[in-house]
Amino acid sequence: MGTRLNTDEESSGLAALSRALTEDTGDRNMDTLKILTGDEAVAAVHALNDESRRRILYALKARRMSTSELVDFLAKKDPDNTIKPQTVRYHLKELERSGLVKQDGYEPAGNGGTHILKKLWRATAENIFIATGNMAALPERPPADINTSLDIIDVMRKLGFAI
Repeated sequence: MGTRLNTDEESSGLAALSRALTEDTGDRNMDTLKILTGDEAVAAVHALNDESRRRILYALKARRMSTSELVDFLAKKDPDNTIKPQTVRYHLKELERSGLVKQDGYEPAGNGGTHILKKLWRATAENIFIATGNMAALPERPPADINTSLDIIDVMRKLGFAI
C-alpha cells in the first residue's frame, strides 16, 4: 500500500514530474509541460479568463514577440477590436504574474539605428496542466510507471505528435 503525500511532498512530486517532461525546444528555451497546482493554478485560471490574454499566450507559444508585435498580431486577428499597447502591457504583466509568460531579452526598436530597446516576451511552456482536486488521494506510482510514461511520450514525439 502506498503512502499518502503531504502538500509539500505532493507539490515537489509534481514539480519533479514536470522537470522530467521538460526539454529545451531550441532558441525558445520553453518547457514542454508545466504543471500548476495550488496558488499557481488559481493565478493561471484567473489570467486565462480573458480572451486577449489567451491570444497573447497562443502567439508567444509560436515565437518571442515584443509588445508592438503583439498589438499588430491582435489587430490582425480582430480588426474591429483595436487594442492599445498599454492594454497589451497590462495583459503581459498579468500573464507574467501567473507564470505563463516571461521576459526573454531585448532587441533594438525601429530599424536598429537607435539605442532604444524593446522587451521580448515568450511563453514559459508549450503545454500547461492545471491540477485540481485532492492530488494526495491519487495512488502512489512506482518509478517504473513514470519511466514507461516517458518512453511512450518519446515514441509519440518521434511519430510526430506535438507533446
